[in-house]
Amino acid sequence: MGGKINGKTYPCDENFCYLACSFAASVCCAFLQGGATCLSAVRAAKKVLSVYGLSGARIQVCLFKVYIYIELYGQTKVRLNRAYSRGNDLGLLEKCVSIIRSAKRGLPLAESERRAAIILRARTPVCAPVGALACAAFSLFFGGGAADFVIAYISGLISLILCSLPCRGIPLFLRTLFTSAAGGAACRLLCAACGLLGIACSLPLSLLGNTMALIPGLGLFSAICDILSFRFLCGVRGILCALSTAIAISCGYALSSAAFSFLQINSVALQHSVFFSFAAAYIGCIAGVAGFCAILRVPRNFVPYCIVCAVIAFHISGIICASEYLSAAVAAAFACAAAYALGRSFSAREECFSVPSLVPLIPGASLYGAFECLFAADILGAFYYFCSCLAVLFAVACGTMLIKLFKEVVLAAINAASKYKIKLQRTENF
Repeated sequence: MGGKINGKTYPCDENFCYLACSFAASVCCAFLQGGATCLSAVRAAKKVLSVYGLSGARIQVCLFKVYIYIELYGQTKVRLNRAYSRGNDLGLLEKCVSIIRSAKRGLPLAESERRAAIILRARTPVCAPVGALACAAFSLFFGGGAADFVIAYISGLISLILCSLPCRGIPLFLRTLFTSAAGGAACRLLCAACGLLGIACSLPLSLLGNTMALIPGLGLFSAICDILSFRFLCGVRGILCALSTAIAISCGYALSSAAFSFLQINSVALQHSVFFSFAAAYIGCIAGVAGFCAILRVPRNFVPYCIVCAVIAFHISGIICASEYLSAAVAAAFACAAAYALGRSFSAREECFSVPSLVPLIPGASLYGAFECLFAADILGAFYYFCSCLAVLFAVACGTMLIKLFKEVVLAAINAASKYKIKLQRTENF
């Protein structure tokens, strides 16, 4: 406890430990809000405590709060808990990493804690026009036409604007319910208008594009990664939150359907040529990943690399036709390996590259089938497609976890070899 770190001597009193705990809690909450797994958040919190000479702290990430305990002179003297909420703000993650680097370079603890608290309270607005491009692009990606593209863009723009409004104190379920109802109403009105004008469009494809603004796919992915890292409580909480979000989306669409049931909507699935489908898939993939980078607040200089990794991962998943789950796992493994290499090159968190690269692997076909079953009042069919979606996400998580496990084994082997080499040199000197 305490000591000399980076040439500076740090005290070992209760006030200093409380300030360090506050800084570590802010870092842990920022990582969770940035979409990192619980294991990464706990490691980051322990790292910032070790920077200021504190070791042996107990950090627990529970359902709604982060708990930190530090012992002084054999007794637990400092207890701190802080509420957190899951998110996918990768820009916040990168800002938090820069603060940790500054702390390692000797930034005073009080200043580090102040900066972490500021970035945690600040809310970076989503660029709604660019983010809505992701909604429209994924409608095109899954076989939609020009009308579906425009409808998904307008409804996605409405949903993202509503999501970016300040709404403190309103539960996430109600916010998602209202947003999905507004987006569903916009889709139905625009599809009805297209029908009156004689323009062919597909309501399920338009709604599928709009859903990309609210879909909890990345939350489910992080929850599955937590479970595979033996953080069962955090993983179960993430799955329950994602399920509640999915239920809110379905209820919102059901409300909009009931409110506008008098509209006559003729959904037509367009038949495209092979070349058009191929070109639309890749164009939709590129535009969709760029839009999702805006939604996830990825730093702009990282976006081109995310697009390249995503397109290659999508191409790999299309080449391997043995199994949908095997292709998803192999493509996710490539995306994770490429993200690690890019993160090392740019001194950034690998999540800034891996999360956008995994976006094309979202099982949109299963989601589309679930929507069609919901519209046909086939609850069992919708449940089947949702379970299929979970299975694909589980395969993606397994692919990424295998690469991370391989990375940990290789780093441990290199560390052990270097220690053994140093030991041999000392033996030769003696």
